[in-house]
Amino acid sequence: MKRPTPPAHCRSQGRLQALLRNSQEGALIVNRRGIILCHSPSLRRRLGYSHADVLGRSIWSFIDLKESPEMPEAFRKIAQAPGASARRELRIRQKDGSARIVEGVAVNLLANPNVRGIVINYRDVTEQRRAQEALRRREAQLRTIFESMPFEVFALGPDGRYIIQNTAARSYWKDIIGKRPEEIRPKPPADVLDLWRENNRQAFAGKRVSGEARIATKAGTRWIHNIIAPIRNEGRIDGIIGINFDVTSRKQAEEALRRSQALLAQAELLAGVGSVDIDIKAGVVHRSEGIYRIFGLGSGAMPPKPEAFLKHLHPDDRQRVRSALREAIRETRAFNEDYRIVRPDGSERIVHAEGETVMDGRGRPIRFFAWLQDITERRKLEEKLLSISDRERRNVGHDLHDDLGQQLTGIAWLGRALQERLSSRGLPEARELAALVAHVDQALARVRELALGMQSVPARPEGLREALAGLAAHVRSTSWVRCRLVVDRESLIHDPEIANHFYRIAQEAVHNALRHGRPRRIDIGLARDSREVALCIADDGCGMANAARGHSGMGLDIMRHRASLIHGTLAVASRPGQGTRIVCRVPATSGRPAGPSRPGTPGRPGPRRG
Repeated sequence: MKRPTPPAHCRSQGRLQALLRNSQEGALIVNRRGIILCHSPSLRRRLGYSHADVLGRSIWSFIDLKESPEMPEAFRKIAQAPGASARRELRIRQKDGSARIVEGVAVNLLANPNVRGIVINYRDVTEQRRAQEALRRREAQLRTIFESMPFEVFALGPDGRYIIQNTAARSYWKDIIGKRPEEIRPKPPADVLDLWRENNRQAFAGKRVSGEARIATKAGTRWIHNIIAPIRNEGRIDGIIGINFDVTSRKQAEEALRRSQALLAQAELLAGVGSVDIDIKAGVVHRSEGIYRIFGLGSGAMPPKPEAFLKHLHPDDRQRVRSALREAIRETRAFNEDYRIVRPDGSERIVHAEGETVMDGRGRPIRFFAWLQDITERRKLEEKLLSISDRERRNVGHDLHDDLGQQLTGIAWLGRALQERLSSRGLPEARELAALVAHVDQALARVRELALGMQSVPARPEGLREALAGLAAHVRSTSWVRCRLVVDRESLIHDPEIANHFYRIAQEAVHNALRHGRPRRIDIGLARDSREVALCIADDGCGMANAARGHSGMGLDIMRHRASLIHGTLAVASRPGQGTRIVCRVPATSGRPAGPSRPGTPGRPGPRRG
């Protein structure tokens, strides 16, 4: 039996109900007073209300009228105009009290017999609006950052015209939006424009480029560092973005540094010095051109390592300088050394070096600065002057002994003869003449003592031993001090210069001890091993601290200078009340060794005595 066809009115109502049930968005049908007549199930899914919670209630009970106070009047106008429609965005309350944002469209279908109401279709746009609000805040933040950047930022569109610039850029370039680089004012120089065109061309080709240029702006001439990169959008280049860093201060500082370096290089050239700057933490060293000039090397020929220079030192000085450098850095002591260097052509030079360590806030060494000076010519002159001084000293000693000494001897003989004649006659003047002869004998003894002190060391390997033995004997005979000489059997000195300087150092040290130390005993030692020859003078006097009162220290300076002339070192150890110990050491290769060396401790000689 054929099923009857329902009336058109019923068919329309069924379709409407089916439409509301299956709508993914929300839909309502209300009367002209806003009472809900029908709603879609999505109202429950989205807002949490049941059918009973909604049906028969006014839509104003769900709408936040504080946010949308104009809604009742807008609804009234739609209800009075059949077929009218309006779109609004409003905030509605969910059943749990929270709010959602919906976008709705209301259509007046009161005249439609199948609806007889106002149809409101709405969709939830809460997440969309939140995302849009977050995007607006993010854009505002980015805009604030963009405008507050201390460097210039700008962008060019596909047509090569400026489309954006920040505050920093506007402070230099006014009214450039919509213009090309060559149209801005003040107009950059031609070479700068050529550079910009080339950089822009490469950026539009997809490359990131950078460069520096000196340009003229309304604020004056300045240097900028320019970086340009393409703006990519889904694989295509929509424009380019650029950043200008003002590097005027850096350029000015670099120029000032270049001038200072040029002045320093010229000063170093005139003074014959060089400078060294060691970054201790990084282990990197910077050497001035003066250093390479002193060492006879090409610029940069020495690796940038702190100890790279050591291989250019004389082998006898290398270990001493290495130890002194490490100790100066580790213990933050002053570095003050004279040493020999060997140039690539085999020639030797003598340099004087002084340095100091720079500490950080925690007392840790971070940098070491030093300067070097070639003192070869000065050292030669000093050696020549000292040699002349020694020669004149010897000549004076000979004159004292051979001339003045002989004259005093003759005067003494004549005086004694006259004294005997006066005594034989019983004259009282004989006693006064005897006193005069005694004074002459004392003067003669003093002349002989001075002449002995001015004598040089005999020019033979054992000459230093003999001279030191004579010095010890003289001390014993002229003072109440015991003086002992202890020498090593291997301590023959073949170099007359070294022997003579050793003797003068010993002589000065002994005389200083006698004058200032008030010792009871003085020991003079000479020893040699495979590495070095050492001269040691030790006393048990009051020490250097007390002796320094009223003493200029000239004697120590002379001894140190003599030690440096023979490429040696002088060490002084002294404590109040515990005496003084002076040790002069020179490399063993400075004199020809006499056969195999016997191991020993320099400064603590073997058993032979003199």
